[in-house]
Amino acid sequence: MVTNDISELLKLGTTERLAIAEQLWASVSSDSERLPPTESEIAFIDQRLDAYLKNPKDTVPWARVKKGLAL
Repeated sequence: MVTNDISELLKLGTTERLAIAEQLWASVSSDSERLPPTESEIAFIDQRLDAYLKNPKDTVPWARVKKGLAL
């Protein structure tokens, strides 16, 4: 059923397909906060935590980072 729907969508003009793609992307991006982290994201967080635990003095407090960014 999905394959049939997609083949019908592919028959639409470029403008119509782009509008549909934008709507789909908006719906996915609004749900992205609810998705579990990927394996690579977990690995990255683990690496950052390990680096912090080895050298906690090498970190910069968020307040200082935020100030430096003028947020």
